[in-house]
Amino acid sequence: MTIETLTSSIAYQGNGATTTFSYDFLIPSQDNLVVTITDSDGNETVLLTSEYSVTGIDDPDGGIVTYPLTGSPLALLEFITIARDLPLTQETDLSNQ
Repeated sequence: MTIETLTSSIAYQGNGATTTFSYDFLIPSQDNLVVTITDSDGNETVLLTSEYSVTGIDDPDGGIVTYPLTGSPLALLEFITIARDLPLTQETDLSNQ
């Protein structure tokens, strides 16, 4: 599969109110999505799929990640990063000449 965009991640700073975060690039499957929270000390935590919801999987226009599903929204010095993580595979066998 060819991905025709250079954009593969987007980060948002928390504001204590927002719980929906949009992305505008293709994520082919749930397995290719990585959602990371960075706390005010710079510690990163990769979220489990049960900790957020997502729309727009396999949509070239992207979708929305909702986090948290329950509890308080991200604080001012916290960040959420939505990233596409694709395996580095070459499915075509190219021969010389």
